[in-house]
Amino acid sequence: MKGMLTKNNALRIWVVSGLAAAGVSLAHLAGVLPLIAAEGVLVLAFPAFAVFLFLWWSAPEGVEDIPFMGY
Repeated sequence: MKGMLTKNNALRIWVVSGLAAAGVSLAHLAGVLPLIAAEGVLVLAFPAFAVFLFLWWSAPEGVEDIPFMGY
């Protein structure tokens, strides 16, 4: 079914959130981005990074749908 979270989608979101966090960290260290902007992106990216890493890790191979994990 379309719209369901798959293992590949979880991996993509995990990688994008990790790259976003690394990118803003490097931009701040280079002096391009102010601290408050870097913190804002990190506050949004870290929970996505942690949740989608867990979803990707716990998803069984070959199954298209990831079951609800409960929050």
